[in-house]
Amino acid sequence: MTKLNAENTMTEIVEAYNSLTDLKVKKFTNKTIGLERLAKLQAQVDAESDDFVSQVLTALENAGALTAVKEVNIALPNGLYVPDKKAIIEDTFEESYVSTVGKDYKLIQNRELFTEFANVLKESKLDATGMIVTPTVTKSRCFVKFQFPAHRIEIRENDYVNLMITAKNSYDGSIRFTLDIGGFRLLCSNGMGIGAYTNVYSNKHSKGFSHSNMAKYLETAVEVFTSAGAEWVKMTNRKVNEEDVLEVLKIMTDRKTDLNYNEILEGKNTTLKAALIRFENYRAEMGMNQFALLNAVTHLATHVESKNGGDLVVLMICKNKLRDKAVNSEHFKKYHKAA
Repeated sequence: MTKLNAENTMTEIVEAYNSLTDLKVKKFTNKTIGLERLAKLQAQVDAESDDFVSQVLTALENAGALTAVKEVNIALPNGLYVPDKKAIIEDTFEESYVSTVGKDYKLIQNRELFTEFANVLKESKLDATGMIVTPTVTKSRCFVKFQFPAHRIEIRENDYVNLMITAKNSYDGSIRFTLDIGGFRLLCSNGMGIGAYTNVYSNKHSKGFSHSNMAKYLETAVEVFTSAGAEWVKMTNRKVNEEDVLEVLKIMTDRKTDLNYNEILEGKNTTLKAALIRFENYRAEMGMNQFALLNAVTHLATHVESKNGGDLVVLMICKNKLRDKAVNSEHFKKYHKAA
């Protein structure tokens, strides 16, 4: 593709952009694009011309995570503007509403964030060979899992976990741009978290974006993952009891009851009973140990469905918070001390 310059026509710029994004339905034509966006499109073409960056962005584009948005003032019927607030809307023909945010909210486009992430990733020591990108996207939020099969740990015989980095962002201020290091267990398609995420990168939308801080964080990924893998191996040898399993799953499902383990299993169908059955499945596979309990908890956190049309990303984040609370509870962590 010929590099764009100041002498390019509007049509050439649009054609270059559309061929780069490889969209089935072109979002822009020289009739619909505004002159003020020419500089932004030029920067995007330059940034995304790298094959690796394009690989990362293509999956996000196909999932709808890269639709451009913009800020607008909120006008009252009398023509006055709402103070201290602004709206985020899609920068498309429809200009549909996305969210309302405070005046200090700094809009950072998903395209900008993930282009930066891909460039930092490319420069890092991480081996991205065979990388798998799995986005979950709603209008104002995105939750993206990056799996790295080249970084793999064997927990038990033929039981492997890949390094996984989860990236989150929002256009409504509910989620900072955040990166979490975790693992993806291949046998059961679990996204396994690492404890309390003491090693989390986040960038608040009221501040500038930090390339160097993200780079430093990614450099720790393999070390953190390797350390977590060693802990997972130890978990396979830590026996747990039904009382603690029940208490951990009560935290995970946010349920309270005075019934014991067997009474719940033999009783009527409930969310907690389903969680215990899930643990029983892992127990049958790998034994009555802490690793089986971790898998049950992470299964409940990662296999999420929105039954009533709710925001799936919000639901996933809530489940992940419950997971962190469960695996950092005294009923789970006491087995660390006993080992």
